[in-house]
Amino acid sequence: MTALTELARQLYAWDARIKLLKRNEQLEAENADLRRRLERLIAKANRHLHICPLAQAVEDETRAKRHSDGLGDD
Repeated sequence: MTALTELARQLYAWDARIKLLKRNEQLEAENADLRRRLERLIAKANRHLHICPLAQAVEDETRAKRHSDGLGDD
């Protein structure tokens, strides 16, 4: 009976390891997905940060042109 008990203990330990490996694979897949989403958000934020100063410069230039033409601000 001792050998059977030892075998059952080993099987239980292997089952626990297999479950942990599967959970680890799942977490790695979720991590990769979150990393891709974060990279897309960072890229979007970077585009926004590059566009906003350009838009502000265009707006400032338009405002200065209107002012020099005597049209004033809207």
